[in-house]
Amino acid sequence: MNLTQLYLLIFPEEECFKIGKANDVFKRSKSFAWLAEPDYDNSYSLTLNERKVYQIEKALHLFLDDYSVDKGNGDGHTEVFEIEGLTFALEHIATFSKRHPSTTLKKGIEKPAPIDREELTERKLKSNLVGQVNSHSAQVIQLAKGVELARRVINIFIKRHHRIPYQFTIKNEYMYLRFPQSYMRIKGYFLESLAFDRNPTLGSFSFKGRSVHYLCGMGDSNVFEYKIPLKLTDIDGAISDTPLNELIYPLLEPLTKLPSKSKSLKEDLEAPEPKFGFM
Repeated sequence: MNLTQLYLLIFPEEECFKIGKANDVFKRSKSFAWLAEPDYDNSYSLTLNERKVYQIEKALHLFLDDYSVDKGNGDGHTEVFEIEGLTFALEHIATFSKRHPSTTLKKGIEKPAPIDREELTERKLKSNLVGQVNSHSAQVIQLAKGVELARRVINIFIKRHHRIPYQFTIKNEYMYLRFPQSYMRIKGYFLESLAFDRNPTLGSFSFKGRSVHYLCGMGDSNVFEYKIPLKLTDIDGAISDTPLNELIYPLLEPLTKLPSKSKSLKEDLEAPEPKFGFM
């Protein structure tokens, strides 16, 4: 059984009252600002099931037809009556209540407690803090997964390096790792399995609001080259002050211990012309 409320809102300034039904009388009353501010303390409400409320409301509208008054064309304007009809309306409801003792006409419309601005501000701050913590936690989890993947990738590369035609040079904290384009086309699936260009640790990511750029590549018709910072850098190329460097560098250091040129590579690989590439 769905309950709702029959209300009689009093408007002293306009010497009238309004009859209607609502689940939240105070909230509904805000639709009548075109009329006036209700006197909530001296208004009335009756809580009943929806069917009974509908019946009483329509009966009151019929019995109070002679008291109907035109106060404008706002929301609910056909349900406004002269204040002189209030006594008749209350008598009708009292008669109904005698036959239904469980229903009681209540004087006074409950108003919500005033908003505590300080409490509201504190709630917002706590909500924002929780959001930031969750965001950072998600980034840390993603980063941890990326670091673990990077560790496995590097271990595989070190284990198989003698079969992979590569060459690298190290300059200004960067490793320039090059492969023949012919190898990339034929054996590219292996490099994809290493996930050099997909791993979030060897790609780019954002941590604590700072975007960190970590891997880019470019190539020409003969050579493809990965530019791998041995330390994390910001987008502008400066060495990042993030403590992640202490985590990343030990992973990459074993790469620098490999021969700079693979035994399976017959000719030197010159740095490619930057005709195409990706970031």
